[in-house]
Amino acid sequence: MKILLRQYWSWMMIFSMTVLFLPSHSLANPEMGDQDKIKLDEAFHRIGEQFDVFFNYDQSLTSNIMVEYKETKNKSLNVVLSDLLKNTHLEYQIFGDQFVVIFQNSKAGIENLKNMITHVQGFVDEHEERSRNHRPVSILEPVAIQKLEEKRSCSISAEQLQMKKDIH
Repeated sequence: MKILLRQYWSWMMIFSMTVLFLPSHSLANPEMGDQDKIKLDEAFHRIGEQFDVFFNYDQSLTSNIMVEYKETKNKSLNVVLSDLLKNTHLEYQIFGDQFVVIFQNSKAGIENLKNMITHVQGFVDEHEERSRNHRPVSILEPVAIQKLEEKRSCSISAEQLQMKKDIH
C-alpha cells in the first residue's frame, strides 16, 4: 500500500510539474498557434502573405500594439482587417487590390494620410511625365546573313589595304 501511495504521489508531482512548465496559450487553446496574441506588424505580414497585399503604415503607430490574430481562409480582407483593428486607434483604406494604408483615426493621422497620398501622387506624376517624354526607338529590321557575308567579303582589312599600296 505504501508503494502504491508513493507511486501515486510521484506521478502527481510529475504531472504537476509538466502542467506548470507548459506555455499558457497551449492550455487555453489545444490547437496551439491557431489564435495568438502577436505584434500588429507581424499580423500585417501574415495578412500580406495570405491576401497578396502590401501594407503602408508608420511603424511608430504599431510598434507596441499586440492583437489577437487567427488566420482564416473563409473571410474577406475587409473583414480580417476590421476584426484586427477593432480595439485599436487605427483604421485602414485599401487602394486598388493590393495596397492597404493604415492610419491613425485622428486629425493628425488624417493629415499624415494626406501627405502620404500627395507624395505618392507626385511619384506617379513624375513617372507619367518621363513616359510622355520618352521617344520610342524604331525597330531595326533584321539583316539577312547572306547580306552580312557579302559586306564582310567586300570590306578590306588594314593589312590587305597596305599590301595593295605596296604593290602600286
